[in-house]
Amino acid sequence: MAEELKAAKDAKTEANRRLNEEQQARRAAQGRKLRPFVKSHIYSHAVMRDTVQLDDVECLRPLALGVHKIFFAQVRAMPESEGCSNLLITDAIKSVMHAHVARPQYLSGMLKFEHRFTLEGNPAEPIDEGQRTRAQEMQQQRRRKPDIQPEETPPSA
Repeated sequence: MAEELKAAKDAKTEANRRLNEEQQARRAAQGRKLRPFVKSHIYSHAVMRDTVQLDDVECLRPLALGVHKIFFAQVRAMPESEGCSNLLITDAIKSVMHAHVARPQYLSGMLKFEHRFTLEGNPAEPIDEGQRTRAQEMQQQRRRKPDIQPEETPPSA
């Protein structure tokens, strides 16, 4: 009897493992499909791709805090995201945004601009010293490791 219970438990564990692997594979496939769409949508905003020259330094405008929430609402409302979980959409947005804010031009913008900017390009909240310090630290880290590049680049127009 104990052997039968152990065999049943092992069978259930194996079935759950297979189901989990199938779900992970489906999520990964959805993510691979969703990510280029999210990247394209995010970089369709001029503030994300258009650089500005300040003191002979090429800069991207720093983004207003919470802009990821706007991107989430926009992407969630699009038919391309139908069937995708909120977590999957959030992960795709985080991935693209993380690479964007690690770009040297973005870090330069954090040091050169006084304010962050909305998606429409309007000034938003000021950049505080802690944020500036973090951008400067990230720039210094990049200089120490020049071979590391962010994986994301804006889609070509």
